[in-house]
Amino acid sequence: MNTFRAILLLIFSYFLLSCESAEPEINQLLGDWALQTTQINVQIKSEAPLASVVDMSATKYLLSLKEDGTYSIAMDDAAKKKIANLDLEMKGVNLDDIKGTYEIKGNIMLFKSNDSDEKYRITFLDTNSFQMEMDRAIYMESLKEQISGQADYFKAYGLTIEEVMKGLSAEIIEYNVKTVYRRP
Repeated sequence: MNTFRAILLLIFSYFLLSCESAEPEINQLLGDWALQTTQINVQIKSEAPLASVVDMSATKYLLSLKEDGTYSIAMDDAAKKKIANLDLEMKGVNLDDIKGTYEIKGNIMLFKSNDSDEKYRITFLDTNSFQMEMDRAIYMESLKEQISGQADYFKAYGLTIEEVMKGLSAEIIEYNVKTVYRRP
């Protein structure tokens, strides 16, 4: 009977451990990743919704994550054209020189560059692909971090950061960007 309980305990332990969602580890993410798709769903109050899925698999858009905590993105003209066609506000961003640093905290990856700081939730789809997602909550948190550095500016207009965020929260109805990467 004790052997049966021991086997049952082992099976139960294995089941519990295998059901836990694994957070990405740095060694899983190191190296080159080819962008496959980008899905965008954004709804701003009083504006037409922006919803699209862009297949990038036929272009060269390569995200390289290095062990020293740096990243770079290289892309061909076809990828640049597809990005331009999305009509995103990317004026001033040099698509020929995208690089910076990254940091992983749990399942959140933070990218820092001269142009911006962006956070994404990382989910592995299988051993050769993962998804990065910025949902409304992550986007709002990022916005708050960005505007917090401008507290004096808003204070000059009689606004607190909390009031600005409340106004933005009422305007941003939906925000979700998902990108899927695969090992080349």
